[in-house]
Amino acid sequence: MNELLQKISRRLTRENLRHTYQLGRKAFRWVMQVTEGYHWLITFSIFSGIFGVIMSLVNVAMSKWIIDVATGAQEGNIYLVAAIVVASFLVGMGIKLISPWIFGKINMRIGIRMQNSLSDALMMCSWKGAGKWHTGDLLTRISSDASEVLGMGMSIIPNLLVTSLQLIGSFIYLWILDARLAWFILGATPLVLLSKIYFRKVRELSRAQKAMNSEMGTVMQENLSKRMLVRSLGATDYRKQKLHDTQEKLFKLGMEQIKFSTFTQGVMGFTFGGGYLCAFLWGIFQLHNHEITFGTMTAFLQLVGQVQGPFLGLIAIPPGLVRGWTSVERLMALFEDVEPDEHPLYIDRPLTLDFHEVSFGYEEGQPVIERFTATFHPGSATAIAGPTGTGKTTLIRLMLALVYPEAGYMELTTDEGQTYVVTPDVRINFVYVPQGNTLLSGTIRENLWLGKPGADDALLRQVIQLACAEFVFELPEGLDTKVGEHGYGLSEGQAQRIAIARALLRPGRIWLFDEASSALDTETTKRLMDNLLLWGKDNTLIFVTHDPRLMERCDQVIHIKK
Repeated sequence: MNELLQKISRRLTRENLRHTYQLGRKAFRWVMQVTEGYHWLITFSIFSGIFGVIMSLVNVAMSKWIIDVATGAQEGNIYLVAAIVVASFLVGMGIKLISPWIFGKINMRIGIRMQNSLSDALMMCSWKGAGKWHTGDLLTRISSDASEVLGMGMSIIPNLLVTSLQLIGSFIYLWILDARLAWFILGATPLVLLSKIYFRKVRELSRAQKAMNSEMGTVMQENLSKRMLVRSLGATDYRKQKLHDTQEKLFKLGMEQIKFSTFTQGVMGFTFGGGYLCAFLWGIFQLHNHEITFGTMTAFLQLVGQVQGPFLGLIAIPPGLVRGWTSVERLMALFEDVEPDEHPLYIDRPLTLDFHEVSFGYEEGQPVIERFTATFHPGSATAIAGPTGTGKTTLIRLMLALVYPEAGYMELTTDEGQTYVVTPDVRINFVYVPQGNTLLSGTIRENLWLGKPGADDALLRQVIQLACAEFVFELPEGLDTKVGEHGYGLSEGQAQRIAIARALLRPGRIWLFDEASSALDTETTKRLMDNLLLWGKDNTLIFVTHDPRLMERCDQVIHIKK
């Protein structure tokens, strides 16, 4: 006993309690936010459940009354009693019909809000946070874990309140009719299922299953998104086996849950069946001795079910709460790396970008960029070159304020001398063309609209020509040609030129290209550079590249060394 108390005291440390309180408070604020506007409907849903409990006890009283009147054990107007029973039945049915409709509407609307809130938060996560979770894991959390939290808030917790009231009300009514039977039925319930062992087992199984669901989602997402790569590497069988192994682990966890559930249900079924049988025999014995009426006998049997039923409901609630709380922990972790909302500040003037003794490293004590100083002037083109791993991509992330300098600073300066520190708010002033194929599924027009939503055909045609992407007009559907995920259906060079056209629709005065010519031939590269240098003659052009063809056309070349 002392050992058990010591274990409990170690768990209930001030730090653990503070963490749990803060997590719960954060989750409560989030739930209140996504349920805004529906609080009164949720309250109505809870009160309809309470009303249902009251009506169930009224029906027991009505049944006892009408049977006693019918058998002559009690005086009364049988027709009046029957009318009251029918009226109470109709009222109860009306509430039962309305409540699911309201609950279903609230459930779907709040579920959508939860998913949107999580998606919005993930869109604003920091650079380091973006690599913390795999896409498959995120999809599992947004769908499965959000549903668990929604179920806990909309179903489990309200049911806990309603079921507790039903248990208390039914027990009190049964106690009034026969105190010995009431205490016997309550004492016969399988309280062992509320033990520490039971809850610990439920928590372990819940966490293990959620972790395995995330792992399976990760493998499935990679198999589907990289299926062409997997086939080209001849690794189809290997990836199939990996998915099969993950599914097998999930199956074994599921079977363990089924066995545990079967055992607990068996204990409950045996206990509840025995309790009902005892109540029936007890009623028969008292009825035989003329100590109760037929109505009271009927009330016994109904109330036994209304005591055992709620207890069965209460037994089912803790696993749901454990699963829900595990999901809360998993979802709240997604908000840890969310950056504040951005307030874009567009500067419609030529801009100079300055790096002043900037240092940065992803790991402490391992700098990638160290004391880097450079100036990028408007009306000039600069190439940043260097071997792989020297920090060229890191410079891009610093410019876009995706990561922040550990030392030094960066600033933008207008031709009038106004300066602005580089932050996410001034990111809108950078026109960025990332490396590789960055198209999304949809039409070419929809991909271009990412640069300027709703841009008309004349403007789209202009940027397509500037990006040397005239092949678009030769496609059967032109701008409305559909492309698959990651630009499937287009060559690497075609996708790259559409990405350049998309960037040129943005209004920024600093153009930033990451390996913009990596998939282009010499002639196309020359035409593209001619267009960019002419069209962007008043802007600041920066090319991160290995291509000597681009370096030759730039006004300065910055070589980064290890």
